[in-house]
Amino acid sequence: MAADPLSDVLALLNPRSMLSASLHAGGAWALRFQPYPGSVIKFNAVVRGRCWLSVDGERGPIELEAGDCFLLTRSRSFVLASDMALEPVEARPLFTDTAGGEREVRYGSADEVLVIGGRIDLESADAELLVDRLPPLILVRGASEEAAAIRWLLG
Repeated sequence: MAADPLSDVLALLNPRSMLSASLHAGGAWALRFQPYPGSVIKFNAVVRGRCWLSVDGERGPIELEAGDCFLLTRSRSFVLASDMALEPVEARPLFTDTAGGEREVRYGSADEVLVIGGRIDLESADAELLVDRLPPLILVRGASEEAAAIRWLLG
């Protein structure tokens, strides 16, 4: 049985490590995620609730709902928020490691939204050549067939 195309691409990129994280948020909130250095693919999925996404250098904001996924193939900062009019808080210092090695943050006054995600650090010398062929932001709506591949990666 042939491997799926996403697995084939990831194997070519020689991923060095993967980091997973979860964000539980509610009420009025806005978090800014700074770019990571090097060749990185950032991926996220909205598991519960709705939020807004704004990526530096891209059109936006984009409303996301449960089931929607997005990938950032370039190292860019982005904001996830309940309301894009709010001033975002830096996200990285809020994340703490859990016993299972994941990173987790609970932010805001409720637990209305759950976003899970992570990043893949790429080690291959060819990684940038391949990643440069991809758009900087890939949005996959939850109702699409492609969303299943992203959810698999997050699983």
